[in-house]
Amino acid sequence: DVDIASIAAGETHLGEVGGKIIFQSVTFTRPADTTAYAAKDAVSDSTSSPTVLTFTSLMRVVGGLGYVVKARLMTNQSTNTARFRLHLYRTSPTAINDNAANTILWANRAGWLGYIDFSACQTEGSGSDAAFSLNDTARLVVGSAADSLTVYGLLETLDAFTPASGQQFHIGLNADVN
Repeated sequence: DVDIASIAAGETHLGEVGGKIIFQSVTFTRPADTTAYAAKDAVSDSTSSPTVLTFTSLMRVVGGLGYVVKARLMTNQSTNTARFRLHLYRTSPTAINDNAANTILWANRAGWLGYIDFSACQTEGSGSDAAFSLNDTARLVVGSAADSLTVYGLLETLDAFTPASGQQFHIGLNADVN
């Protein structure tokens, strides 16, 4: 017998089996220009003061762990066929200016979790106004800092492409968290 009234608040989950799937997404708009990207350039919201992608509350508990099991990328440029890479971090990394070379910094090493690749974007019927890529085979271990539920990201293009002015990006992550 267990006296339910005597179980202290905390991580006791009576009857819970397995993890919990959490979905978080971010949307951003790149600058209002059509300057072509080179392969391995950063894709962000500013050429002078970019912000880091923030997947708020991706973890179930502060300092938690889990797996990203699915990632989606969508853009409002229906003709976009570029491939992209999303770098994920447990702590906020140094942001990179849009259309600058994507740099991997030693200073961010403790927070870097790895990356998820997106295959070439595609679209559907002739009336479509967006392109997308889905990675449903991702199995990247992710976690948040000891005082946070948040995971951070930086997006880079793996291919050269010419963007639309003010092009929008939406990235969604599904995480199986403990």
